[in-house]
Amino acid sequence: FRRVLFRSKADCKDLAKGMIWIGMSLDMLKFLKGKPDHINVSDYGAGNEYQWCWDYGNPSCFYGKSNGIITSYN
Repeated sequence: FRRVLFRSKADCKDLAKGMIWIGMSLDMLKFLKGKPDHINVSDYGAGNEYQWCWDYGNPSCFYGKSNGIITSYN
């Protein structure tokens, strides 16, 4: 596994509980769910935006910018 950097002790505890939240990193999400099944990149004029999707689970798609911070999911 790739080393996951935690921003706080609370983040570590929440990740251990399997929680998902806005502001978590893509690396944390990959730690929980593995590699995404699909990655879609869009550019609406303000830089690349990413959609990372897994074929299983709910929520299944997560959104963010190139910094890898989750900004929304569905």
